[in-house]
Amino acid sequence: MGLYSNAGYNLLGHALAKASGVDYPNYLKQRIFAPLNMKNTGFAGDPHAAGRSKAYGPDGAEAAVFELRDIASGGIYSTAEDLAAYAAALMDAYHGEPSPLVKEETIRSMFTLRTDIPSIPTRRDWGGSCSAMTAASPPTMPVARSIPMPQCY
Repeated sequence: MGLYSNAGYNLLGHALAKASGVDYPNYLKQRIFAPLNMKNTGFAGDPHAAGRSKAYGPDGAEAAVFELRDIASGGIYSTAEDLAAYAAALMDAYHGEPSPLVKEETIRSMFTLRTDIPSIPTRRDWGGSCSAMTAASPPTMPVARSIPMPQCY
């Protein structure tokens, strides 16, 4: 079990950039988006990001654009089709088929339930419950799920 953390993902993205010698957005473009032909996926500041949906306020007026820029915890846009290609590549690896993203042993390790890590309950989440995050590997597809923690109530 573990906790989601925007700061943790941002540190991970920074470490990835330092280790690879390539900035985070270009690393993802080279290692994930291009090999999977994800042509409608990128970062908020990309020039081809035009045509995306817009947000509107309760009065019907278009809301001001607020972009997260080139960080590991946000700022990426995509389409259902591109996300399906990404999910299929992960499932291929999980089932031992060739994948340009990850080896089978790596993805199986990523989605193996870890019971040796201490559980730290989160604060009240958006739904008003207290939970801890865990990942498990069912026979069909790895999934993440939130587990309610009784000691929080």
